[in-house]
Amino acid sequence: MLKLFDSPLSPLARKVRMVMEYKRLDFEVVDESTAEQWGRYNRRAEIPILVHSELVLANSADIVSYLEDVFPDLPVKPAALHALAHD
Repeated sequence: MLKLFDSPLSPLARKVRMVMEYKRLDFEVVDESTAEQWGRYNRRAEIPILVHSELVLANSADIVSYLEDVFPDLPVKPAALHALAHD
């Protein structure tokens, strides 16, 4: 089960939540959590924090990259790198 430590005031947590929703993943949101709780998983006590089984990820870019690798259905990034460039 995926567990996301989240805050409605964090744009980085919102980014992760949007990716998880887009990918239609089942996950538990730990909302209204505190820095004390975050500190158990991230020594800087920052969110977002994703817990997946025994793995803990604490950086939004790392979390999104992990989700892309582990759950490749409905990718958020195009397969062709040149498709990322704009004309």
